[in-house]
Amino acid sequence: AQYTSDEAFFQWIDAQPKTRPVYVATDNAETQRTFRRRYGRRAVFWKDISPQTRTLRRTTLLHAVADVYVCASATVFKGSGYSSFTDWIGRVRC
Repeated sequence: AQYTSDEAFFQWIDAQPKTRPVYVATDNAETQRTFRRRYGRRAVFWKDISPQTRTLRRTTLLHAVADVYVCASATVFKGSGYSSFTDWIGRVRC
């Protein structure tokens, strides 16, 4: 596995039907803004992340678990390289 760039996600999302919402699981406020700018209301998030959050984990445990199970239930899924969350989601999707 390797790091997955935003551009790789953009290419994958752009190949999906335009009527399909895109759930973006992230703990990074800038990533949320980037995807919201590009996909508008099509981009869906569990909760907005405050850019002022300065802790290592920028989301709550509830937010993280919700992300995992929403992704595990998705019709299609693209994960990130080097991501323990992607590994966890893959196990739950089996």
